[in-house]
Amino acid sequence: MAIKQDKRRLLGPANAINITQANSLINNLDNSKEIENDDGTNEISLEHNFLKNTANSSVLYKSENNNKNLSVISALYIKPYKLSFVESAVVNVNFEDFSSVNEMSTYELFIQQFLETCIILNEYPKTGLDFFVKNVTTANIGHESLGKTAYTELELLEQITNSIISLLLEANLSLKYWPSVGVSQNKKTICIFVKNETEVLNFFSSLDVLDSENINNDIEECKKKATNTRLHLRSFY
Repeated sequence: MAIKQDKRRLLGPANAINITQANSLINNLDNSKEIENDDGTNEISLEHNFLKNTANSSVLYKSENNNKNLSVISALYIKPYKLSFVESAVVNVNFEDFSSVNEMSTYELFIQQFLETCIILNEYPKTGLDFFVKNVTTANIGHESLGKTAYTELELLEQITNSIISLLLEANLSLKYWPSVGVSQNKKTICIFVKNETEVLNFFSSLDVLDSENINNDIEECKKKATNTRLHLRSFY
């Protein structure tokens, strides 16, 4: 069932600036809500409409797990797309201040594919939907690579995906599905699910042996994690 919304919310400010100018706002953060998982593995907090004067929609997403922590700003910029043959929205995804540039480009595509499937694009004709995710982690992160020290790459991708899901809900975009994401216990497989984790929307694995038994086990672990996280994120909205 499609999630409807008032398109008038999407009219962006004329003086919109780039997400890179948002760092100075972090010190004044007042988190709206915090939730800790029952198993103590993650604590999530969100600041809604963080770039209210610059982006069409934005969230500051923070995740902590023992000594691991990550803070990312996810922002949506909506712009007219002037090419006459474009009949539905065009999605772009950009990451800023993350390590492993080659992997990040792969992960940007991973996020873009799930967005193109979840969003009802034909409800936004001749429109560009630009998603930006910026790493603004300031504590317990090694100088050599922001984010990577705090989480493995697929854990990092999981948290980025959760921040994007939060952004979709914040923006009240028209969606085909409510997505959720989870990572396996071995940190080698990530899945994005829809329909209450009954269908796999997108999948990425770095397993050494890609046999059906290993993959199915990992997917089941991803499903459990995704279910818990979906329920947590839903409580913010």
